[in-house]
Amino acid sequence: MAYADQTAYPFYILHQALAAIIAYFIYQIPIGMFIKFVILTLGTFLDSHVGFEQVKRTALTRSLFEIESKYKVPQWKAGPALAIFKRKAQKFFSDPLA
Repeated sequence: MAYADQTAYPFYILHQALAAIIAYFIYQIPIGMFIKFVILTLGTFLDSHVGFEQVKRTALTRSLFEIESKYKVPQWKAGPALAIFKRKAQKFFSDPLA
C-alpha cells in the first residue's frame, strides 16, 4: 500500500502528458478504433510506470514529484565559515556605526 501511495501523484502527472503524446501519433495511423484504444491504454499505463521508476531514482525528481526518500538526506554543514559570518553580522547589526 505504501508503494501505491507514493505512486499515485507522479503516475497521474505522467499519464496526462503521455496519453496526449501517444494519442497524437496513434490518431494518424489507419487502424480500427478498438485497436487504437488498446494501444493508447496499454502504452499510457506502461510508459507511466516506467517513467515513475525513472523519476524515483534521483533526488531532484523525487522532490519535484513529492516522493519521500527511503534514505535520510544529510544536512549541509557550514562549519567555521558560518560561525565567522554570524559573529560579523551580530557585530554589524548590534552597533552599525562602530
